[in-house]
Amino acid sequence: MRRGRSLLAISLVSLLACGTELDGMPPPKYSGDGPNGGSSAATGTSTTGTGTGSPTNLAPPEPPPTKIVELPGASDDLAPSEKAYLTEIAESFNSPCGEPITLETCILEQRPCKLCGPAASTAARLVKQGEYKSDIRKWLELRFTDAALVEAFPPSPSPVFGGIKAPIEIVEFADFECPHCGKVAPMVHALAEKGPIAGKIRIVFKNMPLKMHPHAEPAARAAWAAHQQGRFWPMHDLLFGNQDALGEDDLEGYAKKLGLDLAKWKADFTSQAAKDAIAKDYALGERSGVTGTPSLFINRRRFVPLGSDDFQVQLETWVKTELLKTPG
Repeated sequence: MRRGRSLLAISLVSLLACGTELDGMPPPKYSGDGPNGGSSAATGTSTTGTGTGSPTNLAPPEPPPTKIVELPGASDDLAPSEKAYLTEIAESFNSPCGEPITLETCILEQRPCKLCGPAASTAARLVKQGEYKSDIRKWLELRFTDAALVEAFPPSPSPVFGGIKAPIEIVEFADFECPHCGKVAPMVHALAEKGPIAGKIRIVFKNMPLKMHPHAEPAARAAWAAHQQGRFWPMHDLLFGNQDALGEDDLEGYAKKLGLDLAKWKADFTSQAAKDAIAKDYALGERSGVTGTPSLFINRRRFVPLGSDDFQVQLETWVKTELLKTPG
């Protein structure tokens, strides 16, 4: 069974991220709680022994669980050892709807909570993919408990894509020079533009230009200046589509290409108001726990992918699960 990397690392580099605080971080430690124990796929080091590069201060591997409770719709395709691990997780995690019962009880008694099925199915998928039991529990907490919600984002003049009354709000903190942001942005927009859930999503963009990217802050100001003329999203697409050409001459060229009032764009681009707006977004990101870009918050909950499924598949599944909370 494949060993997953620590959720600590995943939560910090949650989306393929460019990091603000990631350089020089110590390697994650592993708890040895998977069915097969042993080595870390992320670092290639053994969880036993004392050779150079091996993690230290590790707890001994837990004995494999043996109790198996069949969870209809979740454990059907698992091997016996995987079912035992899923049983242990489902017995130790409460119902995601806040009832004083376990996830296991919610499934077995067919409680009306619409989130129990997706929670159990996702846990089963992660067990099958070899993720740590402790990471799966932590992921369930991040995904379903109220304690993981960040403070409500205050109303602002930030760019919005999609219906203002849409039940799903995705707040995206991004850096126009971050290559991972350039990959993730079209995936997020695909959800909002196409398919059955398109009309149920709005995207709120927040600038998070990282100091490691010298062109990110000017690019953010270029986008802000375009926003003052109602053309943020076309500029957004040009900037992400040309990440190797973000010099000031390039930025002015994009403004011309979009047919903007160039004198106004230049004044806005160099204004203190632009710098202040970007600094305000950055400070909001820091208060919300952002440590790298891109970072997505879906209805005040940070999106943290886990497992080997495609990023876009996990994002769409997360949003569809969130829609189960909405009436109708």
